[in-house]
Amino acid sequence: MSNKRNNNKVEYLRNYDEIVKLSSQGLDISAIYNKLVEEGKIAMNFQSFGYYYKGYYAYTDSRSKKKRGSKTTDEVLKHKDEILSLINQGYPISYVYKTLKKSGKYSYGRVSFYLVLKRLGIKRVEVPNID
Repeated sequence: MSNKRNNNKVEYLRNYDEIVKLSSQGLDISAIYNKLVEEGKIAMNFQSFGYYYKGYYAYTDSRSKKKRGSKTTDEVLKHKDEILSLINQGYPISYVYKTLKKSGKYSYGRVSFYLVLKRLGIKRVEVPNID
């Protein structure tokens, strides 16, 4: 059984570049499988193909999602002066987020905004009370 599984894996990896290309064209998993079977490039069953497709393609897909973090960081850095100005004036980070979101200067979610600020070391400044 493991020898057959290993052959399926080799078969899948041999055609990996074409699978990625077909997937980027918008074809779903069954269309990709059928095309490769028709061309005689793979002989494994659909269940095995799906196992490798979800495993390997999810891995590359998750790597590409990491790029999103850099986009959120870029948006924060683009408006860093405004963010620091509001924080130094004593506004809470939630207010800063809502202000940027409403003005269209930040397009990602609240949690992403908080995580980027934390990663950059930007914290709310405690303003002393003057009594």
